[in-house]
Amino acid sequence: MSHANQEEEGEDAEGSPAGNKDGLNWQTGQQSQPLLNIASNEEAAQQIIAETQGISGLSGLSHAAHSRPVFYKIAWLVNDCQQRASLLAEAYELGLPLFEGFRGFVKRSARRCGKPVALPHSELAAEATILLHHPVLLAEPSEIEMVCEQLVSLFKKWCS
Repeated sequence: MSHANQEEEGEDAEGSPAGNKDGLNWQTGQQSQPLLNIASNEEAAQQIIAETQGISGLSGLSHAAHSRPVFYKIAWLVNDCQQRASLLAEAYELGLPLFEGFRGFVKRSARRCGKPVALPHSELAAEATILLHHPVLLAEPSEIEMVCEQLVSLFKKWCS
């Protein structure tokens, strides 16, 4: 295939998909999602945080009123890891993309990560964090509302 023909078919000289014009994915050449709307992502995150705020036994995110955070995932802390396991099992059954949080440095071996003092807060965070998977924040407003309702119901059941 000549260079001219490759360009006409959306490939560069190496045969890779050309650019990201018209929403093409760089690696596959397939139509990709439109560029992320950061404002709607932020609105979705703020809505979920607001609707899950104040649930007994659940600690959520907070930020200064004048700041403008950007969200990739949303995290909460539950009271203990047994509670988290039960909550996550039910979330899985409901199809909610909730997962255990980052296990933290406290769970790493002493060879990989020196710990000169006890790390009780890190241990708690590693055992009790729940994360909402990031694609949820890209959902349509009606889907965000449904996720909020499911999260509130689930959190009230397992955390209160």
